[in-house]
Amino acid sequence: MGNPNYHLTKHERAAMIRAHAGLVTALLGKDPDALDGQLKSIVREQSEASRGDVKAFAGRMAKQVEAGAIVTRHLLMSLAPRLDMTEAEAQELLATIYADDSITDQMNE
Repeated sequence: MGNPNYHLTKHERAAMIRAHAGLVTALLGKDPDALDGQLKSIVREQSEASRGDVKAFAGRMAKQVEAGAIVTRHLLMSLAPRLDMTEAEAQELLATIYADDSITDQMNE
């Protein structure tokens, strides 16, 4: 499993999407304890699945981030018209969010 470019099963992808949904819920609810718990759960699950293989762990975490980015982009683009945002505004918002590395600071606002 040393190759971080391996493919995930449908079950693994679905679990990663559910994990991301938990993060979104915690962020929207401004619940730092839930966010912390969900992040720890994700790391623990990916660590267990990689069975001590550091490269596999890194690959799985990259896939987790990728799943989250895809889901978040799809969600925001779907909601953009309801939020009175153009597609360009939604894409600019996503770019800003992805460039910001202090997600926990946003929860304290």
